[in-house]
Amino acid sequence: MPITYERDDQRRRIIVTTIGIVGLDDMMAVVDRQATEGTWQYGILYDSRRVASVASQTDVRAGLRRIELLSRTHGRRGPVAFVTTMPAAYGMVRMYSTLAGQLHQPVEVFREIEDAERWLESHTEPVG
Repeated sequence: MPITYERDDQRRRIIVTTIGIVGLDDMMAVVDRQATEGTWQYGILYDSRRVASVASQTDVRAGLRRIELLSRTHGRRGPVAFVTTMPAAYGMVRMYSTLAGQLHQPVEVFREIEDAERWLESHTEPVG
């Protein structure tokens, strides 16, 4: 399976690990699950260091449209951090981050898990 999904309610975080070839449908299933489970405001960490595919610009834009639609129902989505070491994937996530910023969606890309975790910690709303 190319995706694992771990939910940490205490830290209000979802950790998604992607391995191998991951398509748009796989990523949208994660987004839909987050909305369905009532964790839309949780921070989400995508560990994509072992992914072997890169999203296209068309896929990135389709993903953003889905997130924008779900945000109308569920409110603003929590922060999203991607970790990748693949240069092409890093560049595509940078594009996604820029476009998401226009929707007031905090998205960042990192090369190290520790950096992503620190950023998520500082951008995730506390419980209460």
